[in-house]
Amino acid sequence: MKKTIIALAFFFVWFSAFAQEELTPDTTIYIENEGAVQVLTAAEVWQNLEAFEAETKITNGAYAVSDSEYVIPMSLAEQDSLQQQGQMDIALGESSSREAGSTIEKSYYQEWGIKSTFSAYIDAVARVSGDLATRTFHGHLYAGGYLFTKNIKVVEFDANMSNNSDHPTANTSCKIFGISLFNVSDLKLYIEKSWSKEYSVTKRFFIGPIPVSVTGTIGGTLGFNANIGLTDDGFGIQGSVIPHLNTYGKAEAAVDIWIAKAGVEGEIIFLDNQLIIRAGVSFIPDVNLLELGLYIHDNLEALAGKISVFAAIRKPWGGWKKYSWTLFEWPGFKKGWTLLDEKKVIELR
Repeated sequence: MKKTIIALAFFFVWFSAFAQEELTPDTTIYIENEGAVQVLTAAEVWQNLEAFEAETKITNGAYAVSDSEYVIPMSLAEQDSLQQQGQMDIALGESSSREAGSTIEKSYYQEWGIKSTFSAYIDAVARVSGDLATRTFHGHLYAGGYLFTKNIKVVEFDANMSNNSDHPTANTSCKIFGISLFNVSDLKLYIEKSWSKEYSVTKRFFIGPIPVSVTGTIGGTLGFNANIGLTDDGFGIQGSVIPHLNTYGKAEAAVDIWIAKAGVEGEIIFLDNQLIIRAGVSFIPDVNLLELGLYIHDNLEALAGKISVFAAIRKPWGGWKKYSWTLFEWPGFKKGWTLLDEKKVIELR
């Protein structure tokens, strides 16, 4: 039995080598795509590849390094979009503040990247408010993006506190990739947790007629520290909320055709973010004074790095040609800044 297995293995290796040696311009190539099968000769495959090269020279600024290597950057439109994003002061672009009456609020939203490959967004809000009956705090951090056009909610974190004379409550909840990990309510919260998760999406890219299946993955460590409760006198609210993400983007590639092989080079920082929120609402009932305070600081790095897929395709006249296609490349956005540091005293009537 052992000799039979060895003989079969030797025959398989020999047959594979023989099959590869028999590639000629007239060799029939079967290319499967979503259930349909395209039948081409090896010569027709290379005619398609030549047309692909001519097209990507115009749309991507592609170029030949040599007869055996062809480089395809991101499309010129994608390059221009990322260049414009890099020139913006994104920290100030989509933020807003509100100080209406007995409320201090800060919201911040921004997105970066290219939705067809990798994009990321941050949506953060913090708010403190109060009146004679109730003092409240709300903070949230929603972060995610697009992976090969699919909307991915990486983390949805909420923290709330409401204090009145009858039913003071605190609540915090967290979802990662749409899955609820916890939802906790108490009079006082002190929670510190972290998780390591990944989420993947597969998409087919075509290098000429050759389909390359690329699996993109967003993963990393996600966690938070929440410390929310009543002030010592029982009338106010105080606490801090610090969600943090350290996530990456990566990819893998495969090709189901014997005249080609595929792979991926590189990795990106998807979102590396620490949001610090400190909040306080104090109430002095004897004089009906309300003191509000809200501090928000963010340390953020988004979408820095490069991911390229490559396919080496066998020539019917001998040798291989490597096509390197950059799916995403950007220095990224990186900044640490204080979004808000505000205090106010209000006389309630």
